[in-house]
Amino acid sequence: LGGAFLGEVATQLRKPDHLEDVRVRAAVAFDSPAALQAAQIDESPIGALAVSQRTCPPAALLRFNQRNLVHVTARLSGAGLGTAVAAVRARLRGLAMPVGYSWELGGLYEQQKESFSSLLLVLFSAVLAVMAVLLFQLRSFRWSFAVLAPAPVALAAAALTLFATGTPLNVSSIMGGILLVGLVVKNGILLLDHALTARAAGLETREAVLAAARERLRPILMTTLATVAALIPLALGLGAGGELHRGLAVTVVGGLFFSTAATLFLVPALASLSEARRRSS
Repeated sequence: LGGAFLGEVATQLRKPDHLEDVRVRAAVAFDSPAALQAAQIDESPIGALAVSQRTCPPAALLRFNQRNLVHVTARLSGAGLGTAVAAVRARLRGLAMPVGYSWELGGLYEQQKESFSSLLLVLFSAVLAVMAVLLFQLRSFRWSFAVLAPAPVALAAAALTLFATGTPLNVSSIMGGILLVGLVVKNGILLLDHALTARAAGLETREAVLAAARERLRPILMTTLATVAALIPLALGLGAGGELHRGLAVTVVGGLFFSTAATLFLVPALASLSEARRRSS
C-alpha cells in the first residue's frame, strides 16, 4: 500500500556524477479520503478492513527567539530556487495573518542570502586590494582610476550576458564577477605600464598612450581569447559538474568580450584626459 501512495524505487539511472532513483507508483491518485477508502488490498476495499480516523502527530514544540515556530518544508523539482521563492512570496503576499503570527523564508534561501552578502563583501575587498596594487604600480590616482574604469563596464556586460542566456545569478556567478575584475585590470595594467615606459623615453602622454594601445593590442587580444576559449566548454555546461560552475564561465566570457573593447578605448581616453586636466590645473 505504501508503494501505491509514495511509490517504490525500482532501479537507478547512472548519471555522469550521481545515481538517480526511478520511482514506480500506482496510476490511481489517492488524493482524498474517499479514494483511500476505495483502495483495495487483496481485492477487498480498505473501508471493509479498517476504520479511518483523523489524528494529529505527537506535538513537538519548536521555538525561535522565544516564539513558537512551525516548519513548512518542500522539495524543488523542475524549478530553480529563485523561481520557487518568488512563487511562495506571491501566494503569501495577500495572506491575512492573525495577530501575533508572521512568516519568514529560511532554509536554502536564507543560506543563499548569507552567501551573497559574504561574496559581495569579498568583491568590495577585492576592488580595494586591486586599487592598492594599482597605486603602488602606477603611483597616480588618476591613472589608477583609468585602469579600474572598465571594471563596472565588464560587470554590467556580465549581468546582461547572464540575463540573455537565462543563467541564474548564484554564488558561482558572483565568484565569476570577482575573477572578472582581476582579468580586466590586468589588461589595463599591460597597456598603461607600456605607456609609462614610452613617456619616460620622451614621448608626450597622448602619443605614449596611443602607441601603447597599438603595441599591446595583440597581447591583450591573445590573452582574452585564450581565456574565453578555455571557458567555452564550462560555459556550455559540458562534463560532470559543468552545470554547477556554468555561471562563473558565462560571467567571465560575457564580461571579457565587452571589457576588452573598453580597455583598448576607454583607458587611453581617460588617461589622456586626466593628464590634460593635471597640466591645465
